[in-house]
Amino acid sequence: MNNKECGYCGKTYTPKSNNSKFCSKSCNNKASNKRRTEKYRTDKNFHDKINESKKKRFFDRYHNELGFKEKHIQSCLKWRSKNKDQFNEYMRKSFKERYRTDLEFREKWKQRTQDIYKKNKEMILKRNSNWRKSDPGKIAGKRHKAKRRRLGDICLSGNALIFPPETKPEFAHINELMGFMLPKITHNYVNGRKKQEHTENTKKWIRKLYCIYVP
Repeated sequence: MNNKECGYCGKTYTPKSNNSKFCSKSCNNKASNKRRTEKYRTDKNFHDKINESKKKRFFDRYHNELGFKEKHIQSCLKWRSKNKDQFNEYMRKSFKERYRTDLEFREKWKQRTQDIYKKNKEMILKRNSNWRKSDPGKIAGKRHKAKRRRLGDICLSGNALIFPPETKPEFAHINELMGFMLPKITHNYVNGRKKQEHTENTKKWIRKLYCIYVP
């Protein structure tokens, strides 16, 4: 028989039959695995069948084989202890996707939260009241109630001590990010509900006090 080239490694070999395509069993197995992985990535039906068979085999071993359940739990706990951040990110992403897509899961989760709130209502209310009375809770409450909490705080005037403390200087915004320090009387001369008049008034006082042109 004439020599042939192996279909996987490319070596020349003397075949025992005309139907042979590979030089050895290892090359034959590697080529079949390669074909299987390509089909697994491209063919969706083949992908779903393999995943279903894997799940069945896993659950059969998990519920029937002795010692498999304990080993699996210990391996999962070791991986979670080593990769806490990765595990938390994966759980958040999977929870968000399932909460958006699965309506039954969303309703069950809402019912679960309502049941927990009813059981622990007094404890939750006490915890919230104690948090509001604390210093960080007061700051968070002020930020939550503030109308302009999304704006920036880049001060172009530099230091607030340009004005005496009796004037109670405040931060006046020019745009969404930047602003200057102005006395409280001049800043609140026009009410903040009238946005256009308020901004024009602040720009006028900035031109007078800082001698800077603000468009």
